[in-house]
Amino acid sequence: MGKPRILLADNSRDYRSSTRGYLELEGYQVAEAASVEEAKQKLDGFPLDLVLVDLRLTNDSPNDISGLEVVEKICKVDCYGLN
Repeated sequence: MGKPRILLADNSRDYRSSTRGYLELEGYQVAEAASVEEAKQKLDGFPLDLVLVDLRLTNDSPNDISGLEVVEKICKVDCYGLN
């Protein structure tokens, strides 16, 4: 079994960097997203064990979804064939 995989979605580069460093020291594989769009792309192509998302994560586009809506999308995705 490989390392557990985490998506870290936050628009703060400092937060992502420090959190990623800690998680990698603990043995996790970490993907980062600095925007809602990046998070959506990672959700489609990165099998995940855990997602840490800033609920206030936004994009420059007013029509894009918020961090909370990223969480809602995660809840709808059938990643493991359980639904």
